[in-house]
Amino acid sequence: MNLRFLLKLMIALSVLALCLAACKPAAQTPATLQPPVASSQAHPAAPQPTAAEAAAPQNMPSGVNLENPAAGLDALTGYRQAYTHTLKGSWQAQPYESAQAVERAVRGADSVLRASEASTGSAPVAFFSGRIGGFFYSQSAAGSACRAEPAESAPADSSDPARQLPPVYGMQPAGSEDLDGQPALRYIFDARSLVDPDHAIQTASGEAWLAEDGGLLLKFQLTVEIASADFTGTRTWSYQLIQTGVDEALRLPAGCQPVLADLPVLPGAADVMQMPGFQRYSAGSGRADAVAFYHAQLTGLGWLPLPGSAPEEADLSEDLTVLAYAQPYYEGGRLLVIQLSESGGKVQVTAQSALTKAPVQMDSMDTASAAESEAEDEPPADDSAPAALPTDLPIYPGATVVTKIENAAILQVEASVAEIADFYESELRSAGWTLYQRFEHEGMVALNWSRENAHLTVTIRPAGDGSTQVMISGG
Repeated sequence: MNLRFLLKLMIALSVLALCLAACKPAAQTPATLQPPVASSQAHPAAPQPTAAEAAAPQNMPSGVNLENPAAGLDALTGYRQAYTHTLKGSWQAQPYESAQAVERAVRGADSVLRASEASTGSAPVAFFSGRIGGFFYSQSAAGSACRAEPAESAPADSSDPARQLPPVYGMQPAGSEDLDGQPALRYIFDARSLVDPDHAIQTASGEAWLAEDGGLLLKFQLTVEIASADFTGTRTWSYQLIQTGVDEALRLPAGCQPVLADLPVLPGAADVMQMPGFQRYSAGSGRADAVAFYHAQLTGLGWLPLPGSAPEEADLSEDLTVLAYAQPYYEGGRLLVIQLSESGGKVQVTAQSALTKAPVQMDSMDTASAAESEAEDEPPADDSAPAALPTDLPIYPGATVVTKIENAAILQVEASVAEIADFYESELRSAGWTLYQRFEHEGMVALNWSRENAHLTVTIRPAGDGSTQVMISGG
């Protein structure tokens, strides 16, 4: 990775993190996750037993009951769950298949959920949601932008896949096994042990493994042959509880930048804005004090200062002081860029973070990128707050305005990155803007413009769902 290029790119995109607010949170949970219906006929859902249906079958065999498959999970400090549910057969005389997969990890108040489903006649769907560090994150497609909000304002967590398993009654003992180092008792059961108010179950074969100590459900498998008025075929459940690898699973996916909730702020911070990968506020300190504060605080948290960021190295002679820090982040790295400027007797702080696929290398500071070498001289930095967007700002034809505030806009466009970049280069030049920087990096294009005392940044990137996202910010 060319760190010098990345630092300049992040400086230019002062509201890059605003793009992460464009993704709507997934309103579905594994219990209700259904793809969009492609025709007027509804696809067969995976109904869960109601309280009335959950009563024990009339002629159940004597044995062990599993009335609440999720019982005991609250007592664990951390765990992972893997769940799959499938339907295969005929729905209203037409071939039909559906496969749902859920992975969930929990440790204390933190949890993450990854879910996907593919069904006949519908496009595959997938989403991520997670509660990490007091924030709720959601992502509607792999690699797309991620939305974050305080966890207390998000819907209650009802995504436990163990609660999607049917209750079972009268299970028969079938020996013992060791599951991942934990002694377990194995039980078997058939259709007589299942709730079947519609008498649709033809045959069933299932197994359940309960922990010898406490009876916690460790593993569950069930195959049922169904014949109902609408659906004929096979329905399966598979579930496993895993108590290792929890910390590795509690991570954000590509496209999700962590909210900088763990980042220290200067004493007396005001007007704090927190977004994924982005933080902005003002404080009554001078820049020299701010540089010393961040060096002391961040190095104490394991951040490594990059060249030019230590108090004795920081450049305070220009209007803008830029600090850069890095730290390992799982198998990759995490880069933090802090911009300090002064206005009205206060220091203005803007902090941005980026995740890297590989740890940040110190020696990468010595190599300039081709994109950087093509950039013209930058105009003097402006220490004022971000300005409002110009009234003559062109909007790409057919674009959907996802978010628009005084000094930033996010658009969703059904066009290529190159087409959109050509449009803005042509339109903004015609409107009297001067392009002073152009960056290209991993499919993303950033265009930095100036006109009189105003600045404009247009960032164009693939959205991950086939469309393109455009972020426009004034400064």
